[in-house]
Amino acid sequence: MNYKTHQERQAAFEKARSKNIVDVAQELDMNLVKNGRTYTWDLHDSLVIDPNKNIFYWNSQQFGGGVVKLVQTIKACDYKTALSYLAQSDVKAFEAVPEKRQQFEYHLKEHHTIILATKYLKEERGLSDDTVAFFHEKGVLAEASYTTDYEHQKGEPVVVFKSIDNNQVIKGFSAQGVWRNQTYGKREHLKRNQGDGLTGMMVKIGKPPTMVTATKDKPLTVVAFEAPIDLMSYYELFHHKLTDVILVAMNGLKVGVISKLVANELNSEVKEELKVKALGMIDQRENLAERLKIVLAVDNDEAGKAFKDSLDFESISVISHLPKQIPGQNKTDWNDMLRHIKVPQSDRFQSRLTSARQKTQGTTEVITDKHLQR
Repeated sequence: MNYKTHQERQAAFEKARSKNIVDVAQELDMNLVKNGRTYTWDLHDSLVIDPNKNIFYWNSQQFGGGVVKLVQTIKACDYKTALSYLAQSDVKAFEAVPEKRQQFEYHLKEHHTIILATKYLKEERGLSDDTVAFFHEKGVLAEASYTTDYEHQKGEPVVVFKSIDNNQVIKGFSAQGVWRNQTYGKREHLKRNQGDGLTGMMVKIGKPPTMVTATKDKPLTVVAFEAPIDLMSYYELFHHKLTDVILVAMNGLKVGVISKLVANELNSEVKEELKVKALGMIDQRENLAERLKIVLAVDNDEAGKAFKDSLDFESISVISHLPKQIPGQNKTDWNDMLRHIKVPQSDRFQSRLTSARQKTQGTTEVITDKHLQR
C-alpha cells in the first residue's frame, strides 16, 4: 500500500490503530481467555490484552504495543503488511469508555526528615548524598508513612516521588517502600502510584525554553524515563552535561505524560482531554515540531525499543539514549548502570557472592552522551 504524502500515511496509521484490539485478535484466530478486566491468549498466557487501553503486552517476551504491533507479532509480518491487513479488515473502531476519576488529593503524612529515604537511596540504589539533596530541595522527593492496613492502622515508611505541575499543584505521586518484605514478591518492596496518571515527576534543569520561546537552534528538550529512580540515576551520571532541559518520569511507557508536559509548555489553558494528543498535532506543524526534541532514556529492553518505534512522528525529533546492556542481563535501566559503574572492579566477585540480587559484572565503561549535545 503506497501513500503519496505523510498525511495519507498518518491517516492510515490512525485508522489502523483505532481498530478494536479484542476483535482484531479474534479475527487473527487467537482464542482469548477473560481474566478480570483483561484477556490472555490460551496458547501463551503471558500475552495480556487490555481492552480498556486497546493495547497488549507479552510479559515473557518483554514487549507490547497496539493493534498494528499485534498483527505484526501474530502474522510475523512487517509494518506495511500489518497496515494493509488492518485497512482491509471489517473490524470496528475501538470506543474508549472514559474512566471516572476522583479528584486526586495528596494525603500522605510526610516525615520531618528524609533519613530513611536517604539510607535506602544510597545503600540500595547507589545514589549520592548530593543527588538526593538536589531532588529534595526541588520539592519532588520526600519521606512519608504509607498506610497498608487501615483496619489495624499499620503502615511503613516510603520514599515519595511527587508529580507536580507548573502551578506547583501535586497531581500524583509514586511511593517506594524502604523496608524489605517478602510478601511483595520479587521486588521485595512496596510500590504504589496514585494520581491522574499523566503527570510524572518532573524537574527542570537550568532554564529550559517553553514551546513558545523555543527555537530550532535551541529546542525544548524533554528527557523521558520509565521511573523516578532512573531519572535520578541519569541526573547523577550526566548532571555536568545537562543544561536547559526537562527531565520527566513516565511511571511506565506513557507517551501521554510527555504529550501533556509539552502541551503545558505550549499553552496550559488547553483542555485536558486534548493535551494527550498534543504531540500528534505539533508533529503536523513543522514550525512547532522543529522547536521540540524528545530524548527517550528508557530501559534497554524490548519494551523500551518498541516504545521508541511506536512514536511514528514525521517532524518531531525523537532519539533514544539507552543505558549500555550489562553483560549477562536482558534488561538494563539507568539505575542498574549507575550501580554497575560505582561498584569497584575488585569488589564485583564478592558482591555477587553476598547478594543474589546483584548481577553486575564485566568492566566499567565511561558513558559518553552524544545525544544531549546540540
